Amino acid sequence: MVFAVILGALLGAVLEESAWTTESQPRTWDELTSHPSAWMERVGRWRTYWDPLDAEGWVLLGDGRLGRFEPQAASACYAQALRLGFDSAALRNNLGLAYCLQGRLEHAESAFASALERDPALHAARENRLASRQTWEACQFLRTPATADSVPVR
Repeated sequence: MVFAVILGALLGAVLEESAWTTESQPRTWDELTSHPSAWMERVGRWRTYWDPLDAEGWVLLGDGRLGRFEPQAASACYAQALRLGFDSAALRNNLGLAYCLQGRLEHAESAFASALERDPALHAARENRLASRQTWEACQFLRTPATADSVPVR
């Protein structure tokens, strides 16, 4: 039992010394499929378990869950980080991606706009905002009922 406590304390010290903090790296759609996120989720889970008020831990957990395409869980983690006072352009960008994956395109647009307000040079947010607008326009087009004038005649 004592050995487990000592090992746990050493592991905690190593993780803290290894700078397991984040400035939540902004992601684009292409990066979502190519970035390994298992370590972020594990570290985020560990940090939020030991300190539920660790906002950066919630961001790491959200990044990990976003990477696993669990957008509802990711947006809940990001919302918790925002409630705890962590707010950055990258966080807002990744929150927008989570909303987009849920089909909540109006919320995604708002999150991307908020990210660009915080950091106008954040290219990932600009790319994601454009992609979400194109998705939004396609969804609006598909929701529009077809009329006799809109159906092409062959």
